[in-house]
Amino acid sequence: MKDLPEPGSEPDAIGSVSSPKRYTPTSTFRLVAILFLLAGVWLAGEMLRQQTRLSVLLFVVPAGIALWLLIGALSWLEYDGQNLHYHRPIFSTLTIPVRDIVRVEMGGRRTKALILEYRLPAEEADPASPTRFLNLIPLRDQDSLLSLLQAQIQQS
Repeated sequence: MKDLPEPGSEPDAIGSVSSPKRYTPTSTFRLVAILFLLAGVWLAGEMLRQQTRLSVLLFVVPAGIALWLLIGALSWLEYDGQNLHYHRPIFSTLTIPVRDIVRVEMGGRRTKALILEYRLPAEEADPASPTRFLNLIPLRDQDSLLSLLQAQIQQS
């Protein structure tokens, strides 16, 4: 018998997915987050041992980066054919209707990630800047998501 794809993994038609597809961070991104977390723990020990201004500074900067990376490593994106739902720990879920996406492209040099430009809802929009950008973290299978979104944008 022929193997069937996982539900939601293959689009039924452009922009239509049978069930929400979940996109998670790449293993490399998660590894970098773990390494920064370990560096932060080591530097916290050094800061407590030495108790100098320099040791505090050397702890605070990597710890801030580690926190930002850890939030990204625990985040995920869901695409249901009509909306993108960006789930991040600590923050509320950001939902972007696909019809409001103006442009999507791949950005980055070493680590590629999607960049979305989308229209804000009328009640939140500022006449001077009616759109906003969202830089996503590197996601597994983001090339297929890019293709899906670009095809859906061209249709509308």
